[in-house]
Amino acid sequence: ATIDTDKKVITIDPTADFASEQVVYVAIGSTVEDGAGNAISAANATFTIADVIAPVFASEYPKVANVSGTSFDILVKINEAGKGYYVILANDVTAPTAAEVKAGTGNSAATAIKSGNFALTKDTEKSEGITGLTSETAYDVYIVTEDGETTPNIQSSPTKIDVNTADITLPTVSSVSSTTNDGTYKIGDVIAITITFSEAVTVTGTPQLTLETGSTDAVVDYSSGSVGTL
Repeated sequence: ATIDTDKKVITIDPTADFASEQVVYVAIGSTVEDGAGNAISAANATFTIADVIAPVFASEYPKVANVSGTSFDILVKINEAGKGYYVILANDVTAPTAAEVKAGTGNSAATAIKSGNFALTKDTEKSEGITGLTSETAYDVYIVTEDGETTPNIQSSPTKIDVNTADITLPTVSSVSSTTNDGTYKIGDVIAITITFSEAVTVTGTPQLTLETGSTDAVVDYSSGSVGTL
């Protein structure tokens, strides 16, 4: 410890750094006296070191859940009360900084598809719903959190989550055609009929096709197909 030139302020220089939020007890005994030999009264004090550490995500957080064609939920849990920020960006764009996510933008102030923030309670999962997205689309989700200090401690970099929205568009029939020439055919003849869909489809069971053949229609079984075609 050292004392200033006016002999009024004692400065203590600890031999090691204090930990964030550490409680420190300080005491001074009656061994300190003035020039006339008058000893001070013993005194003590307790103080707490400032919080200088950013929040930490709980194990397996952040994450997303309930991914649909146009929405999903962001789930966040941290070890202290604070605030969370997110931006939704197009797939594989340049990553933003923590400050940019807090500001609601992408890298170099690029416009985010979605952005927002939410309050966080210590050790409590927060679910934030994201809506209005496009189905069958890949998105980059960036999340960063800070604590509730007067001067918040924000995480040094955001966490990225890759999200792919679901396919909710039903396939449609694009065309029906046949490579077999018009004519008259008997039982056992093969008539090739091709049905093309708007996207790749999965065939289960044995689909059947009803053919208009006069007073009595014919029902034929699926034979084979390729991607998008039966």
